[in-house]
Amino acid sequence: MQIVIVDDDKNFVKAVEKTLKDFFKNRKETTKIISFESSTLIDNLKKQNNYDIYLLDIEMPVMNGLKLAEKIYALHANARIVFLTSYEKYALSSIKIGAYYYIIKDSYKEELIKLLERICKEEEENKEEYYTILSEMKYCKISVDDILYLTKEKKYTVFHCLEEEKYKERVLTDYLFASAQRTICIY
Repeated sequence: MQIVIVDDDKNFVKAVEKTLKDFFKNRKETTKIISFESSTLIDNLKKQNNYDIYLLDIEMPVMNGLKLAEKIYALHANARIVFLTSYEKYALSSIKIGAYYYIIKDSYKEELIKLLERICKEEEENKEEYYTILSEMKYCKISVDDILYLTKEKKYTVFHCLEEEKYKERVLTDYLFASAQRTICIY
């Protein structure tokens, strides 16, 4: 699981990172936790780096979390954005923009752990609906429903997806890609 934290309080970021690492260590699962400033995150998303969970503060100096969430949704419509903030007054605004969850910092540990358990359960249930590839030195998670067809170019499989997106993954052998909804063959 890949998780992004955007918060201007560096000490709080460290505390959240520790909570996340402990949670996934207890589950014996690997996770990648990255902290960004808001503008750096947007640049990263434009390069097609999507993450499983976005933990955002709301009141930040450069760009507030609500505006950042709108930009994330514009680039990654199915993003799981969780606001992790000190203020209750933004809860309604977060619902209006489609936030996945809203946690108050004062009691974040218990709430975050419950939320992570729920997300992990959802991921397990939906695991077969996504295909993860290593493309250009980054991991991409592609919805099976978004894959139109696959082609082979030398040692690469090219995933042709909706909205004319293409992803390349280096493969050593030909293989059969199957899902419950369709079967795609590579020759």
